[in-house]
Amino acid sequence: MTIINDSNRIMAYIQESESLIAEKKAICKKSNGELPLIKGCGGTVEGEDFLYDLTDEPGVTPHIDIVSTDFTLGYEIAENPVSVDRFVLIGFGGSGHEYAMREFDLYGSSDDNLFSDNHLLCRYRCSVPFRPGARDTSDVMFIFDQPIRLKTIGIKIFKENPTDDCMRLSFIGVYSDELERTAHFLGKRYGKNLLGPEKIALPAEQAKILTDAHAFGTRYIDVEDSQVTITLPRKLSSGVCYVAYQGDGVTVTANHSPTEAEEVFGNCFLAEFPFNNQDQITLNISGKAKLSQIGVSETAREITVTDKVLVDDFYGIGACALPMALMDRSVEQGYNEALWQEERRRTNLCRPSVIRLWFQPDWFIIDRDAYYRHEYDFDSPRMKAVYAYLDSYRDAGVEVEMNYGWKVDPENQEWFSIPGVRSLRESAPADLDEFAISCAAFMSELIVKRGYTNVKYLSFYNEPCSRDVYTPHWIGDFLVTPSAERREPKDTIAWEKFNYWKEMALKTKEALRRAGLQDKVKMWGAECAGTDSTLQLWKAEFEKDSQPVLDMYTVHRYHHSPHEIDDLGKRLRATGSMPFLATEFATTSLGKDWEHSNPEMVLSFIKNGFSGAFLWIFSGITMTSPARFNIDSDNENMWHSLHINCERVNQIFYELCLFMRYIPVHSKVLTVKTPQAQKKRSFCQETRQWIEMEDTDIRAAAFVTPKGDTLVVAETRQCKSERELVIRLPQKEPLTFHKFSVGYCSDLDEPPHIPYCEKEIRTEDGVLRDSIRCDYALTFYTTEKPYEQLICDKGVVGLSVGETHTITYQLHDTACSAVSMSVAAGEELIELNGPVVTAKKGGYAAVKVTLDDCEQNCYDIVLIKIQ
Repeated sequence: MTIINDSNRIMAYIQESESLIAEKKAICKKSNGELPLIKGCGGTVEGEDFLYDLTDEPGVTPHIDIVSTDFTLGYEIAENPVSVDRFVLIGFGGSGHEYAMREFDLYGSSDDNLFSDNHLLCRYRCSVPFRPGARDTSDVMFIFDQPIRLKTIGIKIFKENPTDDCMRLSFIGVYSDELERTAHFLGKRYGKNLLGPEKIALPAEQAKILTDAHAFGTRYIDVEDSQVTITLPRKLSSGVCYVAYQGDGVTVTANHSPTEAEEVFGNCFLAEFPFNNQDQITLNISGKAKLSQIGVSETAREITVTDKVLVDDFYGIGACALPMALMDRSVEQGYNEALWQEERRRTNLCRPSVIRLWFQPDWFIIDRDAYYRHEYDFDSPRMKAVYAYLDSYRDAGVEVEMNYGWKVDPENQEWFSIPGVRSLRESAPADLDEFAISCAAFMSELIVKRGYTNVKYLSFYNEPCSRDVYTPHWIGDFLVTPSAERREPKDTIAWEKFNYWKEMALKTKEALRRAGLQDKVKMWGAECAGTDSTLQLWKAEFEKDSQPVLDMYTVHRYHHSPHEIDDLGKRLRATGSMPFLATEFATTSLGKDWEHSNPEMVLSFIKNGFSGAFLWIFSGITMTSPARFNIDSDNENMWHSLHINCERVNQIFYELCLFMRYIPVHSKVLTVKTPQAQKKRSFCQETRQWIEMEDTDIRAAAFVTPKGDTLVVAETRQCKSERELVIRLPQKEPLTFHKFSVGYCSDLDEPPHIPYCEKEIRTEDGVLRDSIRCDYALTFYTTEKPYEQLICDKGVVGLSVGETHTITYQLHDTACSAVSMSVAAGEELIELNGPVVTAKKGGYAAVKVTLDDCEQNCYDIVLIKIQ
């Protein structure tokens, strides 16, 4: 038996495979026969139904806590014994919770009597040293040397947990290589089979066997020297017919066209026949064969763009930012002006449509007395750090949502916070009148005095709708009263928080009116997170007033189930006409997953009428007081904190940069139609039920930009071969589109760049035709001129004092050629003569390489690290 503790390998396998215990509930018991206490979704609600989470899509956020130190957890795999090759157990995070699952016994049985000595498969004792925060200390895969015929499988936990009394689990899976090859082989290879039994000219029972989901296995029909006629659902412009069978010396032809069959594994063959513009196929089978499946899939994919507007004012794909890179703690760790110049360059490169900029009022508040005298320090060191961000966004044409209010510094908590709340640093403001006055003064300082006219939206605090009584480990960022002792129904609106937040917003709106800013600032809120019901309730309450306080309702969505955004969008649309937008989103998926990716989330938001979506979080950051921690994750940030890693961007950059760069703020979203999707079952976290949802191999969206350009986005699933993509547009006149694409294999070692234009495509009679590659692809077609890029061959150069370096670069998507160079930071550290840099003394410098005569502010930064 092989045991693996490599999380990346485990996640890569299970996201491509299907567990035998999907949709099955476990039986969980203590040694004395009693049921242990089970909590789900981070410990919010108790109930045995949460055992479903362990067989749902693998992820890191859905999890359960089993509050016991001695219990068994068992599953039925199948009604009859099947060949099992692998068992997977995934923990959650990397905290002390994982001690309990580092030692357990694994049992398996070909009958229902699971936990007996003769059914013990393995005693697992993790040999990987425990490292808090490391996932591979809590994830394990068993690969059996030989397949084992099993009907049930389970684990027995017996060691007391030294840190707490619960075991935290995220996913349990059991896999059969044989069934992976047979039951799902053709579906993964070809996608949807367009044939039903009525399309095959055979007796109904035989035709049904040939169109079910199994490629090879126990269901087949015996044929010998036979002919089978297939009627296609319609005349297909391009497609492939395939025949799966077993048998030696068999020959299959389609419409008298022979092909060489592929032996996919032992004595199992696959014959494939591409075709064009056909509505009927005649198969001739020579020899004696066990015929397992006949299928037809359409290889061309069509997207129809209509002129119907789905969202009239789309705020694009933005991001959240914490403006702390140039504040004390980050600078103490090594962040400097040279790194900031690279941060600005990357912001200018991808250009998120809107930035939600988090802000603490005490960055300009001197003390209590000055606060009440309305004497503010708008030139404090932390304010200067904020202005650097605002300068960057203004130069890049990025609009700003100012999120006014978050944490409270310790020196201000005694008078700024509400007495008696659970945490003074997460308190709402005690004096709403003075809070409103300070906010109006702050916005006037930014917009009127300093000219940041791109600051257009205002919101307050973060996730006020969470009820403390239901979230003991998360108390929220907007506390208004001491936590309640009584329990109220889960979906009851937190009235004390709603009313206080609304009063705060109304008072601030009046203060903005007095300052003459009522036409310059739109009010957004309430930055809500929680269940769909909670988000719906808050929006419904905001909609009740004849003149609502909000111009935009904002929510947060962290995603681990592909139907979630569909359900939430439906609920929010049902409450009224107020537009809504996701000001935080991120997927909980590790690695690449068609159903759990950032592009999938973005396209779901667009499809469901959201007015935009902002990534959590734009770039890695070191927090300043009082939130003294770092946010620096490959899966959440476009790039790391530059003082930690300045040489590359993260994969998420390539997933989202095209959305940010080519969908400008205030575009129109058009309705699109894609091929009809198959239905599949998926578990709903909120309702605790399995539901039917669409399973497709193509997603799409279309836009008209404020300048009148047309943009179509197509996300296509991996398949066996290239396919034709047909996009039907409402405009019949010829248009020239520029094509850009991103796959799963972006080269993270290259200097950061936006994907370059691959080619130009001219439409004919309103139709764009293109071939799309067989691997996963996110493809953009836009009539907008490609972004001109100058990319230096080396973005980070290490030199010793006295050494030189010659800067070289490449130009892309531009006719300009004149380039100039200047020192952007560290003039005293280097000497610059044309493209030649000479190191003078130790430190960090930055050279700016600018493409002259360029309309799009195109430049690159070379960081010089001098020893």
